[in-house]
Amino acid sequence: MRTALLGDSGEFSFEDGATSADQVVTFFTADGIVQLPSYGHRRGSSQEQGLCLGATFFVQATNGLDPTRRLHVLGYCRCVASLSEVVEAAVLQRGGEVFWQDLRVHSGLHESLRMTVAIPLLNGVPPESEYLRSAIATGGGFVKKVATVWNFY
Repeated sequence: MRTALLGDSGEFSFEDGATSADQVVTFFTADGIVQLPSYGHRRGSSQEQGLCLGATFFVQATNGLDPTRRLHVLGYCRCVASLSEVVEAAVLQRGGEVFWQDLRVHSGLHESLRMTVAIPLLNGVPPESEYLRSAIATGGGFVKKVATVWNFY
């Protein structure tokens, strides 16, 4: 927020509202003068303030060779578009491939992302699933549930 201040020399100067802690914002209205005091504390980051998340994601990962061994990651995110880009870049960097991706906007602000990816050595040592989890965290995702599915015939 930028406010105009009257300096000692009688000239107006513009200052950034975030730089001065004792600044008072004054509005001249038809009903009179309204003054808003500044607050001495800064606003916290989005993690400190808490979030209202309306986007969900579901990522299904396989190793590309054995479709009976899968990793399911379910959670919430701020933006499905940015999460999808970061996860796709991480999968391609590890030598994997994105098989299927579905971004949907449901009623109102609810968005959802569903992805199926293949990552070589997904269940190897060290497991590549940790790279997938860190990519989700980097893209603004919060993992709620991780499930490993092994189907034996």
